[in-house]
Amino acid sequence: MLSNPSGRARRLPQFPNIPPRAWSAYTHCTMVCGIRIFAALIALSSFSLITVDPVRCLLAASPPDSDRVTVEAHLDRTALQPGQQAVIAVVIDIRPGFHAQSHKPLDPDLVPLTISMDDAPGVTVLAPQYPPGEIHEYPLLGKVSVYNGRVVVYQPIRLSDAAQTGRLRLTGAVSFQLCDDKSCYPPQTAAFALETTIIGTDQPISKNRPELFAGFDPSAVTELRPATTPARPPGAAAAVQVPPIDWTSDPDPVTAEEFLSQQLRPRWSYGLAMALAFVAGLLFNIMPCVLPVIPLKAIGFYEIAQHSRLKSLAFGGVFSLGLISVFAVLAVLILAGHLTWGQQFSKPWFVWGIVVILLAMSLGLFGLFEVQLPAAVYSITPRHDTFTGNFLFGILTAILATPCTAPLLPGVLAFALTQPPLAGALLVLMVGVGMAFPYFLLSALPELARRFPRSGPWPGVFKQVMGFLVLGTAVYFGAGRLIHGNGFYWAIVPVGLAAAVFLIWRVRRLTSTVRATTIACIIAVVLAGGPLWLAIHMTGILRPRSGEELAWRPFTVADFIEARRQGRVVLVKFTANWCSTCQYVEGTVFRDQTVLRRLQEAGVVAFKADLTAANPPADALLRRLNPAGGIPLTALYGRGLARPVKIESVYDSATLLSVIDRIQKMGRG
Repeated sequence: MLSNPSGRARRLPQFPNIPPRAWSAYTHCTMVCGIRIFAALIALSSFSLITVDPVRCLLAASPPDSDRVTVEAHLDRTALQPGQQAVIAVVIDIRPGFHAQSHKPLDPDLVPLTISMDDAPGVTVLAPQYPPGEIHEYPLLGKVSVYNGRVVVYQPIRLSDAAQTGRLRLTGAVSFQLCDDKSCYPPQTAAFALETTIIGTDQPISKNRPELFAGFDPSAVTELRPATTPARPPGAAAAVQVPPIDWTSDPDPVTAEEFLSQQLRPRWSYGLAMALAFVAGLLFNIMPCVLPVIPLKAIGFYEIAQHSRLKSLAFGGVFSLGLISVFAVLAVLILAGHLTWGQQFSKPWFVWGIVVILLAMSLGLFGLFEVQLPAAVYSITPRHDTFTGNFLFGILTAILATPCTAPLLPGVLAFALTQPPLAGALLVLMVGVGMAFPYFLLSALPELARRFPRSGPWPGVFKQVMGFLVLGTAVYFGAGRLIHGNGFYWAIVPVGLAAAVFLIWRVRRLTSTVRATTIACIIAVVLAGGPLWLAIHMTGILRPRSGEELAWRPFTVADFIEARRQGRVVLVKFTANWCSTCQYVEGTVFRDQTVLRRLQEAGVVAFKADLTAANPPADALLRRLNPAGGIPLTALYGRGLARPVKIESVYDSATLLSVIDRIQKMGRG
């Protein structure tokens, strides 16, 4: 019997073939699991507070009006002379009520204000001088280092001794992120230009606008590497200079399928979109994090069906409602523009909350603890045989599926955003219905679980093995937050090895039959070998080194704009450690030597937009490419492309190579 603080003994449900002691252990673990799962409901209800996240930056749905910021450039003298230095004052006026992040934000995830100069003949660009930021604290944004009102950045330059006399046009751009006291807008750029004349050293010059240069410190001038175009790989197209780029005004992207077929994807009918949404939901059930849930629920539904088939069906319906409720919340937040798909996993508090819940579930499945709970807790008894327990378990199952996009989901979300709010919400809900369908089917046909062990010591062994799978999921999410790059997969290997050893040890203690031992050994090989193979495959530790490596750059707005300004082919890969399908693309496509060699030959500039933690600049670009978000996603830009090309969800090397080849042909055309 359960320990009850009220002092009254509680009778255990009497189901056939289930010894009281086994049932007691089962109810203890499921009760604890349900209580922990309730925390997931609290986390889910907090999604609406995403606008006040730990990085204190909400990206507004549209860029600010251009009249909120004006940029001008002035030279400190009336003319330039060969061999002499000069200073450009880049004057940025920010309208009252708004501010820009300073050059050195307090939070590294925020976008610093930077300036860049375009190449000019005979001109060497020196290190710019930025003013210090002002520290302000806003109720919703917290403490930030910002620029208000008029901001003057000094850009020193030097002319070569061989500079030719005549007219000279100097151009550049300012990259910044504008905010008000409640939210921040997507990063943007503003171009500036000035006209001057190069004259002989024997001709007089005079000062220009001296009041603007009162804050310039000549002693702090240091030399920068000249802003030259990077060397071109053999066979790559020559870089072409283009005007400064405002990526927030890019045209809508085209999918890889549309780009390669040279025709737009046929517009879906609403009925077709609903059908595809249902299939996308079904596919969520093969996500690695969700797989351990299916056998657990199969056993639960079967045990209840021994007592009442109708009750099993009712519990299956409640479980499905819990699962669908998550998609209902996501539908509201995504369609309202407050959240992108999977974005909640970039919040540390959310990920660690999920890790705690999963750890508690695994400990309960191991049967490692017995608990005394307050009397009020026993009134809800969240477990497989309660409505509350099934509803909360459904919530957790849906949350575990959301880090990545399943096949078909990006198209469904994109279509939903073009529909009236109610119609779009119903499409997202249909994804939840599709995901819930197999569980409802299990509750209606519990005979599918007949082969699962239900009596004797074997149910305990099965639950403990499932505990290792849940523990592995917790380690996956936790290690992904702590370990940078895909090396975190090695943290899962010890869990698999422990599960394998435990299974063989338990089976040998229970029986010595050859059949049971053989089956246990086969399962143990899968438990130990699966994580080991995954870690080796994802990290490429045994892959022969051929010298072909891709130099990934961390995504920054300034570097992204500069690479596009030079006319290079630009690739942006959106990824995160908590996204298993992203890691699959990383370990297959971007470790394919043919792909790496082709990207190098084409002179592709590759950016990694890592969304493991909050990354406002990358998130802003992701929203621009797909307002609903969702990763994995790879975007490509290039000379001759009227629209960016995006490759959504899981894809193979052939798709990426085909897109690169076509972009190059268009660039040479």
